Amino acid sequence: MPLLIIGALLAILIYAPSFWVRRVMAKHSKEIAGLPGTGGELALHLIERFELTGIKVEETAANTDHFDPSGPAVRLSPLNLNGKSLTAIAVAAHEVGHAIQFYRREKVFELRKRYLPLATRLNQVGVVMMLMIPIAALVLRTPLAIGNDSDCSSGAAHATGDWGANRHKLVAAAGRCFCLSDYFA
Repeated sequence: MPLLIIGALLAILIYAPSFWVRRVMAKHSKEIAGLPGTGGELALHLIERFELTGIKVEETAANTDHFDPSGPAVRLSPLNLNGKSLTAIAVAAHEVGHAIQFYRREKVFELRKRYLPLATRLNQVGVVMMLMIPIAALVLRTPLAIGNDSDCSSGAAHATGDWGANRHKLVAAAGRCFCLSDYFA
């Protein structure tokens, strides 16, 4: 039970910030009529203002806004590129901030560029491990027949059944006896 509580707390700590950001961005994605420009226009203005020569503004798929240093390009989703909302402006400014870090060769961006592929790979490995935990739990908690005919330390007797001698063996594991027929009946 304590492991379940710890797991739930870790899941909340990992996923809650992401859900909160999405909620706040959705809340502020309503069009503002008096806004003088779109997110894409702001991105172009900032690129021009900070003299970031060679950096483009491009459209990308929904919810995949990012700065691509290999382009180099600020990529904004359609709602943020063409939208006149607080979210569109904030996302555009944020991505241009990454472009500024790249253009100035700031240490933060160099560290990000260096460690982001590793972090992405570790994230993928972590997801696979999380998916494997239930399978591992099932496998490791299943008592295995150890192949001897001795009785369990508690003195309980075993019987042979139709499935052969190993079906009903009592197995001593962690100081307890298990009857395999209870698991495979």
